[in-house]
Amino acid sequence: MKLAGERRRAAQAELERAVGRSGVPRRFLDRTFENYLAATPGQRQALEVCRAYADGFEETRRRGGGLMLLGGPGTGKTHLACAILAKVIHAGHCLLYTSPSPRD
Repeated sequence: MKLAGERRRAAQAELERAVGRSGVPRRFLDRTFENYLAATPGQRQALEVCRAYADGFEETRRRGGGLMLLGGPGTGKTHLACAILAKVIHAGHCLLYTSPSPRD
């Protein structure tokens, strides 16, 4: 029992390191679908789409598909992107967070 608990803790620590190495901004490391506040119909729809994307990531990847999050500042795009990234990393994939450079 003790060994199994230690293995679970070690596996969780490795997953947390993988998410940390993914380039996610520090303040977004704890973002999940569960703690996303969907206050508007558009945000609720975005949450559904992002969850479905994360759940179906393997098939989407095989098909060569992707997902773009577009919207104004403060609508939750980064939160949702980081939630997707964390879920997909936890499923065993290697991902990297990037953000477009501001236009000159």
